[in-house]
Amino acid sequence: MPVSIAVLGLITSLILIVQKKPSVADEEIPHPINWRRFLLWCALSVIAIAAIQDIGSFIAIPSFLFFSFYLLGKIEVKKSILISLIFTAFIYFTFVQLLEVPLPNGILSDWLDI
Repeated sequence: MPVSIAVLGLITSLILIVQKKPSVADEEIPHPINWRRFLLWCALSVIAIAAIQDIGSFIAIPSFLFFSFYLLGKIEVKKSILISLIFTAFIYFTFVQLLEVPLPNGILSDWLDI
């Protein structure tokens, strides 16, 4: 099975190489990078990773996601809150309930009693 998947991937790659490459006019011109926003998001990532042990993953993850959506996207506040909470619930049920992998609870350790 793995060999057949590799052969299929190789054939698909060769087909893509042989096909005509789109001209520059056909391609969408990428927007320049907003370095201030990018560096702010990188700082937010570092802060979120550092804060997971202290404040817990169930506060750090949705906070990071919400501020990432706010900073990088054009998503409404209600949608970004909803997506952040749903993703955090998914992480909780996947890791804590199904896989029984303990995640850092931080300040919620007494309340969650996990």
